[in-house]
Amino acid sequence: MRAQDYHDLTLAAYRAGLDGSRWQSFVDLIDEKLDGVYVSIYGHDTKGNVLPQLITTRYSQDDLEQYQNYYAEKNLFIPVLMRQPLLRIERSEVWIEEGRLRKSEFYDGFLRPLEDIGTGGGGVLFNDGERLLIMSGQVRFQDQDKADKMIDLFRVLAPHVQQAFEMRQMLHGKTLSGAGYRAAFEEICNALVLLDVDGRICDCNRKAEELFATHDVIALDSFGRLHFQDHLENNQFRKRFLEIATSGVPKSVSAFLVADNTGNIKVARLTPIEHEPAFDEPILDFIGTRKPIALLSIRSSDKDSVNVADALQTACKLSTSEAKLAEALFSGSSLKDYSEQISVSIHTVRTQLKSVFAKTGTSRQGELIVFIHKITN
Repeated sequence: MRAQDYHDLTLAAYRAGLDGSRWQSFVDLIDEKLDGVYVSIYGHDTKGNVLPQLITTRYSQDDLEQYQNYYAEKNLFIPVLMRQPLLRIERSEVWIEEGRLRKSEFYDGFLRPLEDIGTGGGGVLFNDGERLLIMSGQVRFQDQDKADKMIDLFRVLAPHVQQAFEMRQMLHGKTLSGAGYRAAFEEICNALVLLDVDGRICDCNRKAEELFATHDVIALDSFGRLHFQDHLENNQFRKRFLEIATSGVPKSVSAFLVADNTGNIKVARLTPIEHEPAFDEPILDFIGTRKPIALLSIRSSDKDSVNVADALQTACKLSTSEAKLAEALFSGSSLKDYSEQISVSIHTVRTQLKSVFAKTGTSRQGELIVFIHKITN
């Protein structure tokens, strides 16, 4: 994929994250880049098989109604995808063997009549044990080259799409663009800060002002640029911010964790933003109008409001012992402390941790903590 295509698609995803009406434009752009693919971003509720989110290309309204009213229950991929780590993007044949698919009612009644679109692939962006959010694409069996190209594209796009959807959830349906921007900005319960290319504040909501007033998480340096008080946390922030400032799109798309002086964990996320907010009065200083390029959001972690072990067992099929280990690490225990607490060897605990990493698609304890935050918030 050309660098410009990647840039265009990534920015389109983040635009949709800030303005939900743009998701259709995003999937249309994928379809355009891939020259004819049935692209879908859709939700699935295992309790009622409802579709809380359904954004597609090429399917007719009749096709979508047939799927929602009948074939959602016949979709062979749903039970398989329920067991997969987030952001694992694979060909359809990895999830369901082709011969089994061809014998199914889902293929014969739904996929085959649609130009025989039996191959393709995708993966899961969100899974809370009952609801899935899936990014997928289907192509005709004769277009195997398109399927390979699509999977390569999805693998680089999926983390950005996931983050954009998480931003959409955080905004609770509000749109940070146009004339209603200011009202929406203040209604969000998280701290929000708009930053210019130099890292200076263009605007922030009251929650962010309250956070600045505490002086224990974020502050301004002598040049008026935002920084995090903790050195390591600030390094994570600067890395992500520089990626957006230099190329317009972030490479490090995961959330990062910050702590206040009382030890309360907060989740920070940085996403690119276009210069769309309609300020009532232009923000001016000695170098002119400040143009926002990034949105920083900081929210409290609700780790005590969920059962972490249960969430991990449901979403990632961890064993009971693996889930308890991950929960202990999430709560701040070290491997040594945990091994002594349950009276097993540190070698056994490390072996369990390797299995936890494999099942959650992570490779370090820091990544695991962030992953847990994503599936429990």
